[in-house]
Amino acid sequence: MTERTPRSQTTPADPIAGIMSALLSVHAAMTPEWLVDAASTAAERGLGAPFAFVFLEEQDGSLTYKAPASDLLRRSHQRAADALGTVLFRTRLAVQDLQVIAEALDDGSSIAAPITELFSPLISEDRANAAAKELAADFGCVAPLENAGERLGALVVLGRNTIEPAHVRLLADHIACASVNLRNADLSREQGVIDVVRSVFDARKIESEL
Repeated sequence: MTERTPRSQTTPADPIAGIMSALLSVHAAMTPEWLVDAASTAAERGLGAPFAFVFLEEQDGSLTYKAPASDLLRRSHQRAADALGTVLFRTRLAVQDLQVIAEALDDGSSIAAPITELFSPLISEDRANAAAKELAADFGCVAPLENAGERLGALVVLGRNTIEPAHVRLLADHIACASVNLRNADLSREQGVIDVVRSVFDARKIESEL
């Protein structure tokens, strides 16, 4: 059975403080890959969730798994993929095949559910239960990555049933904001030809001309 935000009206503020303290690295990330690393660190510190996965939405509405930059996190994600026994983290996902995730994206809400339900029907219940024991994570939560009405993808975290959907949504909102800022910064670098500080041509412009 799924749960919608807010899950509890009496949740202590400490988890929020933990998330906020880890958000600096999210907004300081210089590439999308390092943003994934920062998101995973924030999820672990603030949510107690050992696994956090970022999926980006494609033009056709499908979701693509975004790999982290660090080898340590890559191995951690690979461990989760092997335990779940699916191509969930390797290929594009058709959202309509994942009912809980599709519902969260359509409603713009964060939803918590056992991993047997979260990834159904892509994996069997027996496989999901075995993965839950191996990963020490039997619960998951999905939240949309949205910024200014634009849907960018989804954040999926795995852990225990103490995960609070409202806190996952808070983290997702910051990840979405940081992602848009990264994209805008890249566009500015590509389009700008003048270094506004020194009023000369930007180094990229000079290099391209040469």
